[in-house]
Amino acid sequence: MNSVNVRIANSMGFSVDSAFLVYDESGFNYRAIAAGDTTGYHLYESLIDDPAVYFFKNGDQFLAGPILAPPLSAPTHLANGKYIVRIFVDSSFLTGYNVEFIKE
Repeated sequence: MNSVNVRIANSMGFSVDSAFLVYDESGFNYRAIAAGDTTGYHLYESLIDDPAVYFFKNGDQFLAGPILAPPLSAPTHLANGKYIVRIFVDSSFLTGYNVEFIKE
């Protein structure tokens, strides 16, 4: 069985009310994440190798990270292991926020 454990690190200077991985078909809610905090792990059997995250703050939805265009072939998936999805402010990115996978 595949095993991908993911947690989210909030490296922004503010708390978020909830956060979801864009490509998580289960819709798992990582809940509120204070500035500087990291959530517990959530287990996935498989997860697309794109760390895009929707997060909510004061009722507004924001996107951190790129959305994949429909691929010509099947998307790649993360290898088994533990990962942190780090959300951070990035003024060079269209939405002002970006994310990265960090393999632990």
